[in-house]
Amino acid sequence: MLELLFCSALQKIFSDTSAPPAAQAELRLFSGERGAVQLFLRSDTAAAVSVSVETALPHTVCAVREVYASKPAYGNLRRSTLLREAPGDFPDLLVPFGGTLELAPGKACALWIEADPAGMPAGEYPVTAVVTGAGAPLRAAAVIKVGGTPLCGQTLVHTDWFHSDCLATYYNVPVFGEAHWAIVERFMKNAAEHGVNCILTPLFTPPLDTEVGTERPTVQLVGVTQTQGGWAFDFTLLEKWMALAERCGIRYFEFSHLFTQWGALAAPKVIAETPEGTKRVFGWETDSLSPAYFGFLRALGAALTAFTDARGVTDRCFVHCSDEPSADHLARYEKCAALVHEAFGAYRHIDALSDLAYYENGLVPVPVPGENNIAPFVGKAVPLWTYYCCGQLEDEMPNRFISIPSIRNRILGALLYVYRCEGFLHWGYNFYYSVLSRKPIDPFKETSSDCEFPAGDAFCVYPGENGVPMPSLRQKVFAYGLQDLRALQTAEKKLGRPRVDRIVAETLGAIDFAHYPMDEETFFKFRNALWDAVENEAPAEEYAVRPLLEEEIPAALDLAWRVFSEYESPAYPPEGTAEFYKSIHDKAYLAGIRYYGAFCGGRLIGVLGVRHAQRHICFYFVESAHQRKGVGTALFRYLLAEFPGGGITLNAAPFGLPFYRALGFKPAGEERTVNGIRFTPMVFDRL
Repeated sequence: MLELLFCSALQKIFSDTSAPPAAQAELRLFSGERGAVQLFLRSDTAAAVSVSVETALPHTVCAVREVYASKPAYGNLRRSTLLREAPGDFPDLLVPFGGTLELAPGKACALWIEADPAGMPAGEYPVTAVVTGAGAPLRAAAVIKVGGTPLCGQTLVHTDWFHSDCLATYYNVPVFGEAHWAIVERFMKNAAEHGVNCILTPLFTPPLDTEVGTERPTVQLVGVTQTQGGWAFDFTLLEKWMALAERCGIRYFEFSHLFTQWGALAAPKVIAETPEGTKRVFGWETDSLSPAYFGFLRALGAALTAFTDARGVTDRCFVHCSDEPSADHLARYEKCAALVHEAFGAYRHIDALSDLAYYENGLVPVPVPGENNIAPFVGKAVPLWTYYCCGQLEDEMPNRFISIPSIRNRILGALLYVYRCEGFLHWGYNFYYSVLSRKPIDPFKETSSDCEFPAGDAFCVYPGENGVPMPSLRQKVFAYGLQDLRALQTAEKKLGRPRVDRIVAETLGAIDFAHYPMDEETFFKFRNALWDAVENEAPAEEYAVRPLLEEEIPAALDLAWRVFSEYESPAYPPEGTAEFYKSIHDKAYLAGIRYYGAFCGGRLIGVLGVRHAQRHICFYFVESAHQRKGVGTALFRYLLAEFPGGGITLNAAPFGLPFYRALGFKPAGEERTVNGIRFTPMVFDRL
C-alpha cells in the first residue's frame, strides 16, 4: 500500500514518522509570491516509483533529505517546543528531484514543490502528482490560487552574514581567485533570491567568531599600502564585490566590524604592503584604542567615504564598531564608537547588542537587539531592528533551528510587521567552521558546528558540488516569512494599517516574540484572511499611512514642491523659493531623510519627511484638496508610534504655525529667516 497526499510546507516529514500529516488541498499566493506544498509518500513495502508533478505554474521539485543533528538544542530549555530532543536525523536538505524514488518499507519521504507565479495571470491552478511503479498509478491533487494583487517590494533590510572565507575553505580555492568569485556569485544570487538584500562586506577579514590569538583566512577587499606619510588605499576589489552584489540583487552593504567581537578589545587583522613587504599591520596584538590604529581608521574613513560617494552608494552602506558588547565594555566601546562616528559618520552605524544604555548614550544610532531583549528598545530605538541566533531558543522565540517546528521560523514575518521592524540580522548564512573558527566542518555531516551550537544555527544553505548552493527547507520557510511581511505591507497599502491590525488580531491574536499560535491551521487562517481582504475588499475610506518605498520618493518631493509653491512661496522672497527648490534636488541634503506618505485610494496625498537620528521633521505637506481632513494629523500620529516620548522638532513656516500648535508643538525660539526661508523653530514634548 502506498500513502500519497499533499501537505503544507510547514510540516517536517521524518522518515520514521508514525502518522501521515494533515492534508493541504489549497494554497493561496499573491501575484509574484513564491510558495510551496509538500508531497508525502510512504509505502509498506519496498518500491521504486516514478513521480511527476503537473501544473501550469512555473515550479521546481526537490526531494527532502534528512541530515544528522548531533546537538538538536541546548539542554534544560524553558518553554521551547522541539520536534525531537535527541541527536538523530532531521529533514532539512533540499536536493533537485530526478523523477524517481526508492521507497524503503514503512519509511516516509517528501517532495518539496515550489511554485513561482511571477508573470502568471490570477486564477486557480490545479497541481497533480502522479506516482507510477507501485501498482496502478496513484494521484494526489491540490490547487494553488494566485491573486491579482502583486506583493510590494521588500522594505526590510535583511542581512544574513555571508562568510566568503568559508566558501574558499570548503571548495579549496584561492581567496578572490577566479573560481572563488564564481562561487561567491552563485551564493550571492541564492541569498538574494531568499530575501537577503544586505551583504556583509569584508573591508578586512571580519573579526567574528574567532578564537583570541588565532586567524581566519584573509578575505580583505581593501588594498592597504603603508606610505611615508601614512596610508594609501586601493578599492579595486571592493568595487568588484559591490558590482557583483548589485548584479545579484543585493542593495545594501554592511561593512565588516572595525573592532573585535564582544567588547572592541582589539583591531581586526589588516594586511598591508609595507617597506618590509606584505605583512599584518594590525590584529589581536593591537589595542583597540591604539593611536596608530585610530589614525589608520581616520585615513580609511576619508578615503572610503570618497569612494562610496563617487559610486553613489553611501546612503546604502552600514558600518559596525563591535558585535555584542556587554555592560562591562561600555567605556571602551564609547571611545571606539566616537572614532567610528567621526571617521565613518556618513554611514549608518549598526551593532547587535542587548544593553539599552548603548543606544540611550548615543553610541549606536541603530541598535540591533535580540528578539528576547527587544522590549526595552520598542518605542525608543528608531529605526527598530532585531536578530536571533543560538541564544534565542527558549520561550518559543522564533528561530530557524533544524529541531524546531517550521511555524517558529515562518512567524517571524508577521512579528516584524507587528513590531514595525525595519531590519533583521542573522549571523550565519554559510558558516562552515566549528565554534570560534577552530577548524572547518562538513555541513552535510555536521550541522551543529562541532556539537557546539543548536543544529542549523550556523548556516541555512549547503555547499553543493561545483560551487552550487543547495537550499534547506529552513531557508525556504524563512523566505516565505519575509513574503508574509510584504503581504501585510501590501494589505496596508490598500486597506490601511487599522484594517490589517484587525486581521492580525482576529486570526493570530495578540502576538509578540514569545507568544503566538503554534499550529499551522491558525497560521493559514491568518494568511487566507489577509489574501481574501486584499483581493476582495475595496480600498479603505480612511487614509492609509505608511513608510514610502524608495521609488515613491520622487513623487513625494514633487508633492512637496507643489504645495510649497501654492501656500508658502508667496510668503517668501524669491531667494527663499529658490533655496527650497534647491534643497529638494540636493542629494546631500536629502540623504538620511525617511519619508512617510498618506494615501487615499492608493494615491499619495500627503508626505512627512524626518531625520530619525535628530528626530527632526524636515518635510510636511498635504495636497490642498485634502487639507483640514485629518491627513496631516494621521501622518503625525503614525510618527508618534515611533517617537512616543516626544522630543520631535521642526521649523514651522508661517502658514503651518496654527496647525503645528494644534498638534501640540511649542515654539522653541523666535521666528528667523535663513537664506530667504522664514520659520519658527518648534518642539513637541508632550507624551
